[in-house]
Amino acid sequence: VCLLKRGLETAAAGTSQTIHRTGTYANIIDWDQLPNGLLGITVEGSAKFNIEECWQTPSDVLTAKVIFSEKDSVGKEPIPIDDDYTALAQLLQNLESHPLVEQQNLIIDYDNLWDLGWRLAELIPIENEKRQQLLEIDDPWERIENIEQLVSELANES
Repeated sequence: VCLLKRGLETAAAGTSQTIHRTGTYANIIDWDQLPNGLLGITVEGSAKFNIEECWQTPSDVLTAKVIFSEKDSVGKEPIPIDDDYTALAQLLQNLESHPLVEQQNLIIDYDNLWDLGWRLAELIPIENEKRQQLLEIDDPWERIENIEQLVSELANES
């Protein structure tokens, strides 16, 4: 899964799409027909990748050759959270209790910096471009510091 940088979500004749070069390898864990008739798909990410080469097939499907990140993927050795980030862990617990998040049945290790950063990046109300920037960061400490700054900015807007 890659965030669309430019173009329409569905390809049309004479149009093109540009995607970000960093994405998430995801497995489909559920699907359902939405009230508007479209197919709703729930996925679970397992590894970050960088696109080495991307092309559009004759049937307009974007295909890519990717390199999986060795630094940033599910299953990494947990990194204990400093006391400095307990407020962010509490924020994540509050977000998890929201009905729309609650129904996702997320499994979150609140004591693991990897989980804290990934889940906050997923759930805090920010623009997709900022979410993409967080995904592109390999260092979990740098990611959590960026998230802390974004949360501070959001709090100041209120």
